[in-house]
Amino acid sequence: MNLLPVTRDDLSLGTPLHWMVYDRHGNVLLEAGAILESLDDLDGLLALEPMRNPDEGTATAAPEPEQKIYTFADMRLRVGDRLQIEPPATVSTERHMCKVIGWLDNQSLLVTTPMVGGLRVPLRDNDKVVARLFANQNAFAFDTDVMRAVKIPFDHLHLTFPTRIQGAVIRKSPRIKMRMISTVSPLPPDSNAPQESASRFSAIILNVSADGALIQAKQPLTEKNGRIRLAFRVNLHDVDAMLTVTAIVRSLFAEEGKVGVICHGVQFLEMESNDRLILQSMIYQKMIEQPQLVA
Repeated sequence: MNLLPVTRDDLSLGTPLHWMVYDRHGNVLLEAGAILESLDDLDGLLALEPMRNPDEGTATAAPEPEQKIYTFADMRLRVGDRLQIEPPATVSTERHMCKVIGWLDNQSLLVTTPMVGGLRVPLRDNDKVVARLFANQNAFAFDTDVMRAVKIPFDHLHLTFPTRIQGAVIRKSPRIKMRMISTVSPLPPDSNAPQESASRFSAIILNVSADGALIQAKQPLTEKNGRIRLAFRVNLHDVDAMLTVTAIVRSLFAEEGKVGVICHGVQFLEMESNDRLILQSMIYQKMIEQPQLVA
């Protein structure tokens, strides 16, 4: 594969990339369609000496996720699942979370009334809302109306049964921005060596996906392609879980404008199935509750 250097003139903020970005060794740094949202993102990428394949991509826009029409059954909703509700602008400009109580086919979908600071979001009969959720590797959305806002014996909403549900397959591992404290232990070069180093470093996870993370530390945690053990705590539906994963450092670069700060792009290795499930669930929870965190 013949690679050409990517320059600042090749990149722009807020516009999907038309091609994949590689490092000098041919490892993928960014997928086609990725968006650089800030100057920090742009400078951080340029610090990695990015490359591109001239045979990939054209001047056309990157493809959007394929939108399809799904049935209610395709969503595989369960009692207790979380929905994100977008009320009319006259009620609230924010999106709010609620939980599925149940449904009667072709009649009504019952959900809890969204609450903010202990107060109910003042939805009324006939208000039009948009509901969103992530499930089964798909993002779903549908329009619905408030048939009845009920206060007794508890606050809940009867929504019109959704008949037209749009969805798109989540084609790549979504990445969530965060600042999460973690503990890092370097591992010996021998992949069969079970003992980790006695050294322990504190680091901050800047973003995370089900496949890897971007970690910030005050010193290099190991050399490029070195292995580390990463421990961090996640919160899933108000329950804390401690995850410990092995990772390999795929990239190292100094953060622009910050002296003594080193960023590490790491890929997770051999995750336990339960840990991967917890991490994916946390990521999808953040995507629903705080969509602005999606990187």
